[in-house]
Amino acid sequence: MNMKVVSLSLPLPLFREFSYLVLPPWDEKVKVGSLVEVEFHKRRLIGLVRSFEEKDEHELKPIIRIVPVFPWTKTQMALIERLAQIYFSPLGEVASLFFPPPLRSLWSLLERRIFLVREVPGWSDFPSRGMNLFLFREAFGLTASSLHKLLRDGVFRTEEEWWQPQDVVFREQIFRFWRIALKEDRMKWLKVMVENASAENKKVLLVFPDFQSLDTFEIFLRGEFPGKQIIKYDGRLSATRRMATYRLVEENQYDIILGTRLALFLPIPDLYLYVL
Repeated sequence: MNMKVVSLSLPLPLFREFSYLVLPPWDEKVKVGSLVEVEFHKRRLIGLVRSFEEKDEHELKPIIRIVPVFPWTKTQMALIERLAQIYFSPLGEVASLFFPPPLRSLWSLLERRIFLVREVPGWSDFPSRGMNLFLFREAFGLTASSLHKLLRDGVFRTEEEWWQPQDVVFREQIFRFWRIALKEDRMKWLKVMVENASAENKKVLLVFPDFQSLDTFEIFLRGEFPGKQIIKYDGRLSATRRMATYRLVEENQYDIILGTRLALFLPIPDLYLYVL
């Protein structure tokens, strides 16, 4: 009997992929680009799904679970392959540098979505499409007991989060800052670009080469666009804050993302432009 098998890139110093079985309930949910947890020599590792095979194979280990984030897009998969070639490094090791933090203790929250059941003071403007439970807890600073009370009192209900592949085609334009000699001219150009994006109701991702540039332009943009939802994503954030930012992007709760190259692997739909 043929069984569904995935070929994974794992964060190991080896130029090869590894095969794992996909059993229910994951067989209908795993996609190319999904991040999955597996056991490898008594270790728990996160792997990137590269492809599927149909094999009559019973000796393979099954995947343990799907990491509760959207699968990587074709664009992101192609980018990680390019980076692995540039640095002549195993793809799994390179990919792992850009994975969202594997906060296993929070996966039960990340796998649920919360919805308002009845209107009560303070919650009347809660989004009708709900919110990821982890993001809800972080956004409102709720303790486990206060969250439990809201659910117990019937104010909110939860259901399983949905995870669907993104088939996003980025409308990519690349503009290299080093072609603009003066910082003042760069700032003027950025201001116009953000204004154009706003006019087209598009999102903006700005990728900077270092933390100093990122912080400088963050101050500038927050001053110029105080009404915009600007979020920052880089390696200096705590694991919990990185995951919260990851979820904010998935929920489309931003106008501008500022980050280092790490931000290229956020689940960004409807992208207008990114600047390198």
